[in-house]
Amino acid sequence: MEEQNPKKPLTDDYFLPRDFEIVQPIYDLAFLLKVNSSHKEGSVPKYRIYSLEMAAHSLDGYSSAICKWLNGDLGDDDLDYVPSARIRELLTSIRDTGTIQELKRLLSPEAEGCLRLRSIRGIGSSLVAEFLKKGANPSNELLTVGAKRSGIAQDEILAVFQGRLDRQWQAPHVVPPLLRFLKWVEELSGRRYKWEIIGIKDGISPVKDRFKVYMLSENIELAQNFFRQGVQKDPFFTLKHSSESYLIIQHQMGWLFEISSKENAVNGRYLEELVADLDPLAGELPSFLKSDLHIHTIWSDGIALPLAMAEAAAKKGLEYIAITEHSRSSKLQRGLAPSSWLRQAMSVSRLRRNHQVLHGMEVDILHGGDLDMPQGILCGMDLVVASVHSNWAGNEESNTTRIIKAIETGYVDVIGHPTSALLGRPGEPAYVRPPVKVDWDFVFECCSKWRVALEINVPYGEWEKIPCLLQAGSPLGEDFSRLAA
Repeated sequence: MEEQNPKKPLTDDYFLPRDFEIVQPIYDLAFLLKVNSSHKEGSVPKYRIYSLEMAAHSLDGYSSAICKWLNGDLGDDDLDYVPSARIRELLTSIRDTGTIQELKRLLSPEAEGCLRLRSIRGIGSSLVAEFLKKGANPSNELLTVGAKRSGIAQDEILAVFQGRLDRQWQAPHVVPPLLRFLKWVEELSGRRYKWEIIGIKDGISPVKDRFKVYMLSENIELAQNFFRQGVQKDPFFTLKHSSESYLIIQHQMGWLFEISSKENAVNGRYLEELVADLDPLAGELPSFLKSDLHIHTIWSDGIALPLAMAEAAAKKGLEYIAITEHSRSSKLQRGLAPSSWLRQAMSVSRLRRNHQVLHGMEVDILHGGDLDMPQGILCGMDLVVASVHSNWAGNEESNTTRIIKAIETGYVDVIGHPTSALLGRPGEPAYVRPPVKVDWDFVFECCSKWRVALEINVPYGEWEKIPCLLQAGSPLGEDFSRLAA
């Protein structure tokens, strides 16, 4: 039964397809072309694969900018990256149909298995091509190679390839598209409903496949009809299974959910409430948030100019930002050498005429704990974010020593993404990298002593440590306005 709306109505913009949805088929096409090139010995030009990958990466994000641009509501000047005419054709096809015809022609059960294998660390496109050659039943020899490279058991690799293993997803990759689908159902029915979602706890915790959605409705048969119509209305969703009591629906990124109706929902909520509870990227930034101190721009692996980042931050209500590009050891991220950082410093100095901008760097913590920049350059930085990006050891002692040595240089202000956990990455939304082994209690004590903050943006498996961190007297959350001064 319907009740009075307890929240402010959501705007139509919230329910537009998101950028990450629209670019995912381009990522998939590029990957399968790469796999097929290896499989068929170079049948696809490398530059085409590269251009598809770069276009997808440059457009990827959580907003609805691509859809608005295609609809004519945004101009070229509103985008950080303006796609070519050919890429625009692909984007239009995805918006209208949920996919690309060329991708559909490449897809087969084995090709879909190859796309799933991207979520396994250590299995690159050349090895995935071998799975495509072997078909639905890869050999024990191939599985042995995959297990050796990834450190994952053969039966688990096979389960991923065959689609028998539930995967994990970022909540922001699931919640907005899911709520758009539920919005379609409500529009088709002409009513508002309360919904209960089992399996999405909040906007941060990973979401596993086959979570459940319930509509609070007394008419199960009618609800089922609306669910089917919703699938037909939204090209990004496909009906995978239908029964008298429930449907299984899959999003084109790969995640699935079970949807049904029941008369009483214990935690039934309207869409507005679900957005507030489950989407951390919805709404305005918290009023206490004054700055963003970890920003990459087009100088390294970002896609926007420093000026665009400063202007966007001001529009969001932030008082100041810190531009912190990668350092030279992060070669894949186009890290800056000392001379490049000095050139950027000149550029940032011009920004300061109209914007509050700090200039620092995300400096790699090298294998032995040294920082990846000369001391003379580190002394000139407003903010040093120190991070480990590669070559973690398998034992806790070595990893802990590496971080402690970096902190004790006296140049570090923040330890970036300390656990190095990762859930999802561009083009591989179900990718998972578990947290490294580190004696966090010892690290927190050292941070408290040296007045070093820790960046908490990968809370995967380490939540229980946060109270310990706060009790240790760390400056976590400390006002960095002293640096702006």
